[in-house]
Amino acid sequence: MSEIAEGNDLAWLVAAAKALKATLPQAEKKAFIALMFEAGFWDSEKLTWDAAVSRLNECLRNDGASRQFLKVSELWAWMRSSGHHALFRAMADDLGYRVERLPTEQRIADLLERIDRKLTKAADAQVDAAALRDAVERLLHPAQPPREGAPTRFSVKPEAF
Repeated sequence: MSEIAEGNDLAWLVAAAKALKATLPQAEKKAFIALMFEAGFWDSEKLTWDAAVSRLNECLRNDGASRQFLKVSELWAWMRSSGHHALFRAMADDLGYRVERLPTEQRIADLLERIDRKLTKAADAQVDAAALRDAVERLLHPAQPPREGAPTRFSVKPEAF
């Protein structure tokens, strides 16, 4: 008996079926079939449209009785074309991998802009904090009022203005 079939823990299989349905939504079956024909995975001379629909439905059955399966290359092409990656993410998660999308030039520019905004906010916060510290310092240690009778001092130097 294989390691996968041992025990009753088939949660991964349930998750896989759910992820496959999310990767290939019901509303996009026609687009999937069209891609299979256009990309040359399925031969339109040997497989009619109705037969292709039947084949796909058979592949998507998860009752264990199906003998039709989608190939990895077919699913991969679909995920690249459609942007639906639930099956890939579920596989990575089950195998213990973290998946992160590689940033595009636009994403990198957006991230740099967000970082710049955060740095600006941090600099503004530092200025505000310094002003608050000065205000607290003035409240805690007010300037000594001039003594009575003390002479008033004036400066005629330009830097005093």
